[in-house]
Amino acid sequence: MAGARVFFALTFAIITCTAAVGLTPEQLRCEYLSNPLGIDVAQPRLSWILRSAAEGARGEGQAAYRVLVASTPQLLRNETGDLWDSGKVSSNETIHIVYAGKPLVSRMPCYWKVRVWDRTGHPSPWSVPAMWSMGVLNKSEWRAQWISDPTAVDATQQAGAAQTAHFGYRSYYSVSEDAEKWVAIDLGAVQRIGAVRLYAVTDPWQPGAPARFFPLRFQIEAATAPDFSSAGTIVDRTVADEPAPGPQGVLYRFPAVAARYVRLRTTRLRRENEAVYGMALAEMEVFSNGTNVARGATVNALDLAEGLGWSKPNLVDGRIAVIPPEPPPQPAALMRKHFPISAPVRRAMVYVTARGLYELRINGRRVGDHVLAPEWTGYHKRLQYQVYDVTEQLRAGEIVIAALLGTGWYAGRIGLFQARQIYGKVPQLLVRLDVDLADGRTETVVSDASWRHAPNRPLLQPTCWTEKSTTLARSREAETRLHFRTGTGLLFRPKPIWATARWYGSGTNRYAPCARSEQLPSRNRSLEFGCPILDRMWSDGAS
Repeated sequence: MAGARVFFALTFAIITCTAAVGLTPEQLRCEYLSNPLGIDVAQPRLSWILRSAAEGARGEGQAAYRVLVASTPQLLRNETGDLWDSGKVSSNETIHIVYAGKPLVSRMPCYWKVRVWDRTGHPSPWSVPAMWSMGVLNKSEWRAQWISDPTAVDATQQAGAAQTAHFGYRSYYSVSEDAEKWVAIDLGAVQRIGAVRLYAVTDPWQPGAPARFFPLRFQIEAATAPDFSSAGTIVDRTVADEPAPGPQGVLYRFPAVAARYVRLRTTRLRRENEAVYGMALAEMEVFSNGTNVARGATVNALDLAEGLGWSKPNLVDGRIAVIPPEPPPQPAALMRKHFPISAPVRRAMVYVTARGLYELRINGRRVGDHVLAPEWTGYHKRLQYQVYDVTEQLRAGEIVIAALLGTGWYAGRIGLFQARQIYGKVPQLLVRLDVDLADGRTETVVSDASWRHAPNRPLLQPTCWTEKSTTLARSREAETRLHFRTGTGLLFRPKPIWATARWYGSGTNRYAPCARSEQLPSRNRSLEFGCPILDRMWSDGAS
C-alpha cells in the first residue's frame, strides 16, 4: 500500500512537471492582429492563446501572467520592460489585456512577450517575441497635403461633371407597409383644379423594370388651408392596389374644385425589397384648365430620403425623365517624387491613404500587397490609412516614390449604383514617409506641391464594377520612364476621423486573364476581360 502511494505521488509529480513545461503562450496579438503596423489606439489590447505539450491534457489553465513591453528588441531580450512590466498578475484572462505602461507616441515601435503560470504555480517559458508599431495619432502630425492630378481637375471641369442626377421625390424608408407618408404642393393661390398626373420613377439602368416605390394605395386631397383641416378627397385609390404606370404617367380626373394645397397621402406603401417600403414619384402635375399649375411650386412632405437626384423641388420641376449622373470615366493618375537618402537606412515606414484607390511603388517595387486600398469608407466621416515597413526597399542614394491613383468608390462608382462621383470629383492622395537613418537622423517625405504628375497616364480608362474594358498606355515600369510635369498640390481640409485600416484576410491577389487585346493609336492598347474588373491593373510589359 505504501508502495502504491509512492507510485501515485511520483506519477502526480511527473504530470505536474509536464504541465509546467508544456503550458506556453502562443499566437500573440495586438488589437486582434499579429505584429500590426500603425495601431492608433492609445492603450492597445493584447491577447494570446495557450498550448499544452501534453496531448489530450485536461483541466490545465492559466492562473497568472506577466507581460513585458520594451522599446527595443535588445531590452526585451534582457527582460527589461522599459515601456511596461505588468508584474505577475493573478488572472486567467488571455484576451483584451489593456496596455497600462508609459504613454505611447506616434510611430513608436513596441516589442513584447508574455509568460504565464499554470494552476499549480509553475511558470512557462517566455513566448516568442511579438511587436506592434503606433500609427499617426494626431492629424496635425501628418504634415502632408492632399494632392491630385491637376489635369484631372481640368477634365472634370470641362466635362461639367456630365449631367446632374435627377430622379424625383422619395420618402424615407419604412419597415411597415401601413406607415403613412404624404407629400403636399402649395400652388401659391386658390385655383380651380380638375386633374392630377403622377409619374413613376423608373430604373434608368434596367429598361422595362417595375417602377420604384410608386404608392400602392393612396388618396389625393385638396384644401384651401395649409393644415388640410377642411380637405376634400379628390382621388381615392385606397380600396385596391394601384398598378405602377408606364413612362407616360397616369392621369386622374375629378370634378373641378377650388384649392391651393394638394396632398397625396398613402395608406399602403409599395415594397422595395425584403426589408423596406417607401414612396417615390418622378413628377406630380396639377391641372387647371389644361395647364400644369404645380410646376415650380413649393413642396412639403412628411419626410425625405434626400440624396443624389432626390429632392422635394424635383417633384415639380417639369423634368419627367429619370436622369442618372454619368460623368466620363477618369484616367488613373500617376504621381511621383524624387528625393535622395544620404546615409544607410535603419528603419523606414510609410503612411498612406487616398480618397479613391492607390497603389504605391518605391523604385519600381510595389509597396505592400493590399488590393483596393484603402477600401471603401464614409469619406466625409472616416478615413482609413495603411502603414507599411519599407526598410528593405530603401537604400542610400536616389529614391523615386510613385503612386497610381484611381477613382475607386470616392469619385467612381459604388455598388451597383451606376452614378459616379458620389463623394467627390477627383481622387486625392496623402503620403508620409519617415526614414530613420543609421546616424540618428530622420528624414521625412510628404505629399505636397513638389510632387510631379505624368501627362501620359498608364491607365486611360480605369473601371469599377460594371465595365469590362480598360485602356493601357504604359507598362508597370512607367513611373520610372515617363516624363513628369511639375503639378500644383491641391490641399483639402477634411474633418473626418482618422483610423488605420484593419486587414484580416491573407491579402492574396487574384488576376483575371485578358480575353481580348486591341492595338490602338499612339502605342496604346485596349484590353477586355470576361468579367467586371476594378481600378487596379498592371501589365507585365508584354504587348
